[in-house]
Amino acid sequence: MLHLITSLYRPKYIESIYSSIPKVHDIQWHIAKSKEIPTPQLPEDARIILHNCDCKDNNPVCKRDTALSTIKDGYFHILDDDTEFHPGMYTLYKIIKASAYEGMVIGKQVNKNGSLRLRALSKPVYCYIDAGNVLCHYSAIPYILKSPPHPKNLAPDFVLWDKAFSFFGDSKQVEDVISTYNSLV
Repeated sequence: MLHLITSLYRPKYIESIYSSIPKVHDIQWHIAKSKEIPTPQLPEDARIILHNCDCKDNNPVCKRDTALSTIKDGYFHILDDDTEFHPGMYTLYKIIKASAYEGMVIGKQVNKNGSLRLRALSKPVYCYIDAGNVLCHYSAIPYILKSPPHPKNLAPDFVLWDKAFSFFGDSKQVEDVISTYNSLV
């Protein structure tokens, strides 16, 4: 199963994000939102799992971690609430699943004009990794959730993937584009 996790802050993009997700049985879309805000209109789809989080609306890490805590199989990918799902991610997922690789995979990310934004690195580097250019095996989740927090001045995307990298001890890099940065804004 491929679990997509969206920490919802900008519900106006829900329909565009949903339209970009392949209509296949092996994807679940976890939408995590604060209990503080009303539930947006969501498409009728059993693959959508809504998490009402007990946190402030401006706390994407709490939302993300709430969704992560429910994942018990497969792989996960962070799909920001202003970004369409990139078809290269699903292709990568199918390849990684077939190979039974249990780790994290870092791929390329492009800007919405197609220019390269991030290349695939051998490990997470502060300010050179984004939530969306990684596919990760679920086995890292308990470690990620139990690890002590990093200093507050660090980017949460880097902190997430640095913890996953620490768990696995390495990562795989692919030269494929697997995400587009902020494609909806």
